Amino acid sequence: MKDNTPNKSYSTVLTLVLACIFIFLVNENTYWLYAGLSIGVSSVFSMFVASKIDFIWMKLSFVLSKIVPNILLAIVYFLCLVPIAILSRMFAKKDMMMLKNKSNSLFVNTTENFDKTYFEKPW
Repeated sequence: MKDNTPNKSYSTVLTLVLACIFIFLVNENTYWLYAGLSIGVSSVFSMFVASKIDFIWMKLSFVLSKIVPNILLAIVYFLCLVPIAILSRMFAKKDMMMLKNKSNSLFVNTTENFDKTYFEKPW
């Protein structure tokens, strides 16, 4: 459901203005202050400008929502999971997936006896 009320546009503009002011306070570049003031003043005097800023911001956030999660997942995969997999393969004593199986069958013989209670709650 789309919310095209003026409050939504003004809340987006207010968020952008506050973000510009915060960035100005952090790195003391006056262009951020001018950008925040120009966005805020133009949005106060024109609802059309506020709605267009809101539209552009929402489209930008949609595009970023398609790109950023993939980048973050790739970073987590290559920095966390790949080293763990390499270490587990280096220090594993046994071939867990039986990739180096020399026999003709993947069936594993077992001597364990199963009774009726074993099958009652398999999970």
